Amino acid sequence: MSPESPPHARRAEPLVALAVAVGCAALVWLAFVQLGARAEARSEFPLDDAWIHEVYARGLLRDGRPTYNPGVAEVGFSSPFWVLTETPIALLGRFWPGGVVHATKLLSLLFAVATALGFARVVRRLSDDRAAPLVAIAATLLGSGFAFSAVSGMEVTLTSACLAWGWVAMAEERAWPAGLAFGLAAFTRPEAVVVIGLAALVALLAAPSRREGVQDAVRVVAPGALLLALWGLFDLVVADYPLPNTFYVKAHGGLLAGLAYLSRKIVLGAGLPAFVAIAGLVLLGGAATLRWARRPRLVGLGLLASAILPCLAIAVTHLVGRHVLFAAERYFYPFSVLLAPFVGLGVGALAARRPSLGPVPTAAALALVLVGVGAAPFVRARASYGDHCADIALLHTAPSRLIALHAPRTAPVIADGAGAARYFGERVIVDPVGLNDRRIAHAQGDGLLIMCTLTLARAEYVSLSSEWLPALVDFYEIGVDRTFAVASWSVNGGVTGHDVVNAPARARPAALAFCEKYAREHGQ
Repeated sequence: MSPESPPHARRAEPLVALAVAVGCAALVWLAFVQLGARAEARSEFPLDDAWIHEVYARGLLRDGRPTYNPGVAEVGFSSPFWVLTETPIALLGRFWPGGVVHATKLLSLLFAVATALGFARVVRRLSDDRAAPLVAIAATLLGSGFAFSAVSGMEVTLTSACLAWGWVAMAEERAWPAGLAFGLAAFTRPEAVVVIGLAALVALLAAPSRREGVQDAVRVVAPGALLLALWGLFDLVVADYPLPNTFYVKAHGGLLAGLAYLSRKIVLGAGLPAFVAIAGLVLLGGAATLRWARRPRLVGLGLLASAILPCLAIAVTHLVGRHVLFAAERYFYPFSVLLAPFVGLGVGALAARRPSLGPVPTAAALALVLVGVGAAPFVRARASYGDHCADIALLHTAPSRLIALHAPRTAPVIADGAGAARYFGERVIVDPVGLNDRRIAHAQGDGLLIMCTLTLARAEYVSLSSEWLPALVDFYEIGVDRTFAVASWSVNGGVTGHDVVNAPARARPAALAFCEKYAREHGQ
């Protein structure tokens, strides 16, 4: 606390922070959802993966374990804590199906507010400037990428909220709560294990003695280690592998390609003026940490490293397309948003250099500058959000509703829009990508084995992007029911079009015979 702050001002600070956070969140909700750029923003998710989580949450309620197809446990998700958190919404869906999308988006927005309030508390611990926490809140919630994430219905904001409050506990010297928060973050996004290591290092170095440091480090690591061990055990029991299907399907990256991707997204995504202004404040806030006492300095540096190192790890280990937008960017946002407190700390550092101006005028002037340079990225993100929702409605939800009308109930359906297809289609779905099918996930690199796995499913209906059809026609006789197409596909930045073909299908007898022999030879 600032020594000159009167008692009534100190009591009012949490209420002011809450009011600012709720106001910013309301602005995001109105701009992106309620008054969105496309009508579908009010009724659809911007990514099919959100429907996948709804499917697993529904399966957890129905079967007592995370299932994709009824009664069959599967490991096609990388966010167990988000699935658990969504179970009340899955229950709501039984009585009010139309409220699922809104309820999920509001839930992710609630965790975005929790993230911002956590950052405000960290900043208040590390800065005497009364306006700095409020700037951190605005920088968190009104940043274009995180604003998109806040109403995406995805696990991004739950991860960031756990990380934010983990660092609050670290700043307040509470090792066990910090360990629990960081453990839950890793139970939501596995890349957060990097932050657990950083926090343990801070705990080790910040303690007054080596013995206390070791004890605090163990307290920070233990909850996450237990949660991840349980998750790994579940994966082993279900799929014979210690990591979820998503890792084996998606974990292909490269250092140079990943760094190039990060550079484009950080600089070009924000726009040069916004990047320069925000980067300047982040650097100023980061530099201020070097002048603090030992423990606050280590907490500040740990927080800064938590924003940078996981993003580098993601860039190196994930295959990120040059033009792919939120589908790839969502992995980075829970960690890149950890830079937002340093925007507030940068404001505090500037206010300390100009004490005659006072903290509020300094913050107000900077807020005007940041709003000016950040308005264009925010507007672009709003338009992109609307396009994403419209494309998911057309290319995933609409074909999935057609599955429910036309596909036979007695045979599986092959569908690569595997979230909406399972949620709305109400059929057994075979996912050709392998995210929700362990057999295909672990056949990566063996295209013939994948095609034989699809053939032996004996599907009688398909709902696939047309890029699958040339390979599939050698194994299936495929008719044409209906085609859904867009000329500019938002997921890929509008660079190319995309289509989905719904059609009846029947496995070719010769292909079935060949695949049965091939499967026997390969022990399938």
